Amino acid sequence: MTTHSKVIHPPKDLLYVGWTDPGEWFNMTVNVKEAGRYNVGLLYTSKNGGAITLDLNGNKVDGLIKLETTYNALDPISWRQWHHWNYAKDVATVELPKGISVLNTSHRPREAT
Repeated sequence: MTTHSKVIHPPKDLLYVGWTDPGEWFNMTVNVKEAGRYNVGLLYTSKNGGAITLDLNGNKVDGLIKLETTYNALDPISWRQWHHWNYAKDVATVELPKGISVLNTSHRPREAT
């Protein structure tokens, strides 16, 4: 699956995970008030593009999620050329049960894309 992204400006004081390498992962714990089908969106930056996978409570969700590069050579500040935020809407759909669940994001090698 390839993302359809849109360059945006993130909310002020937003916490984020950054400077990740392939093979790294993180968990997000969610407390769902109402069981149901939920869409997953992703706010990200990426110098070269890449891919992630999602697991929910230890089970794979969909397939490989490809991420487009956010690189912009026109930015006059070199370190910022890749640090432009994209929002990829509906990269996956998850069936969440009521209560606590763990969503795992795993960063994949570029070759996986």
